[in-house]
Amino acid sequence: MKYKIIIAIIIIYAIIIGGLLIIKEMNKTQLVLFPDTVLEYDGKKWKQVELNQDKKYNIYIDNKFVKKSSIKNNNGEITIDGETVYNYLASNKEIIPVDFIVNEITEDEKNEILKQANIKSDFITVSNKIDIDYDKDGQIETLYFLANSYNGSSKDKMFTLIYVKDEISEFVLKETYSSEKNARACDLDSIINVNGKNRFIVRCPGFSDSGIKVKMYEVKNNRLTIVADI
Repeated sequence: MKYKIIIAIIIIYAIIIGGLLIIKEMNKTQLVLFPDTVLEYDGKKWKQVELNQDKKYNIYIDNKFVKKSSIKNNNGEITIDGETVYNYLASNKEIIPVDFIVNEITEDEKNEILKQANIKSDFITVSNKIDIDYDKDGQIETLYFLANSYNGSSKDKMFTLIYVKDEISEFVLKETYSSEKNARACDLDSIINVNGKNRFIVRCPGFSDSGIKVKMYEVKNNRLTIVADI
């Protein structure tokens, strides 16, 4: 009888632990950036994980919900329900993608930003900006993305910059590189609204095969602040 009670307690304990693990797994948030970069939030921090090709995701194309489906990577060809896709955002949870328009930075703007960064460069590979009221104060702010990584034999200093033009204009990202091995070129991938807050997802591919890093920003105290560097 004593042993039966012990075995019953062990079984109940295993069922409880198993249930808690299932709940914990279900509560994880995953974001999939094209082509197959997967970000996962476990309630404490973000990290990169492998694409689960059997998992069903909410698929958004052009920031509009399309369907719920799995995502397949067939030797670099990304397909959804057998159809090849070239751009999407996906999540296992319902999210609200935010529309934004990308414009090219003018020559005067580029020169002014590089001057403030104390950088000289005639070769630019990323030169984009967006206008958005990111802190919802009724004023439009401008986010600038500048980089010259992947510049090959150029002797310019390699760099990637994110500059915010607001009441308090500042660099929220300023990285310079002396080696192509470490160089990255950051640019805005997407903006999503989660619980009323905008999150800015910035993709930073590395030179050659050094992989992709992702930075995530939120607005805190009316300033764009990094909350994850994955």
